[in-house]
Amino acid sequence: MDRAEPSAVPYLRESADGRISKLIGSRGSSRKSALRKKVKESMAPNPPKRRTCEEIRAGNKRLGIIMMLIAAVFFVGIVVHQYLLSRG
Repeated sequence: MDRAEPSAVPYLRESADGRISKLIGSRGSSRKSALRKKVKESMAPNPPKRRTCEEIRAGNKRLGIIMMLIAAVFFVGIVVHQYLLSRG
């Protein structure tokens, strides 16, 4: 895979095998851009599926429970800390 390198010439990319290739922007032929688009689409991961309302609610509930547990642990920690300091 090519990766963009931050440099003075952003239209050059370094390929995986070390060769430098020049990107053809919108000035290239329509066949080449259509081919590039097709290749880009085929390399993309599976598109994310839409979550149902039940899945969203379940995720929100899970997040709420986790946040409540974190707050409870901090609260208990502060109470224990104060108790230990008062005994001292």
